[in-house]
Amino acid sequence: VLKWLTWMLWHANTKVWKAMLDVLLALLRNLEGLDVPLTDRETQILVPNIVERSGHNILAIRELMQEVLRCRMLPMLLTGLSSKSKRSAACSMKAIGDMLERQSTLSLLRSQKDLGLVLKLTADKDPEVRRSAVQTVALLSLHLDDDVFIKVCRGLPPLAKGPVQQAAISLQEEFNDRP
Repeated sequence: VLKWLTWMLWHANTKVWKAMLDVLLALLRNLEGLDVPLTDRETQILVPNIVERSGHNILAIRELMQEVLRCRMLPMLLTGLSSKSKRSAACSMKAIGDMLERQSTLSLLRSQKDLGLVLKLTADKDPEVRRSAVQTVALLSLHLDDDVFIKVCRGLPPLAKGPVQQAAISLQEEFNDRP
């Protein structure tokens, strides 16, 4: 089923894409509800194609693709950060930020190469990629001890340190204001 859905991505008809993404999203949510993860093979077939197409011009399709990518696929999303399409890279970064929790944060920290790529994108020329990367790095502050987050921030490009620290402070304030 996933192979057929992936194959449907290559149709030019956006109505087909939207219907395919709705079916795929329902399938992934049902699998998640049953606590059945995708196999590595299924993930390797599906995610690169979704990531590459996630920079679509139509906002509704882009948003559906981001929803699909939020289904706990961190390793494959990290490959999307190096996409030639800046929209695809921004979409992958947003999906990474949306799925961050303690375990995925620790997984990201273990891979210095992947963490370095995320940190590097905080100074990207494309404003959407840069904004998504700053927000994602700031979200790390919610899942890390202060001293570890400070060490992570040392790897930031100089121009990105201020925006990341401001975003992290506002996230901490927002998090502390919740009941």
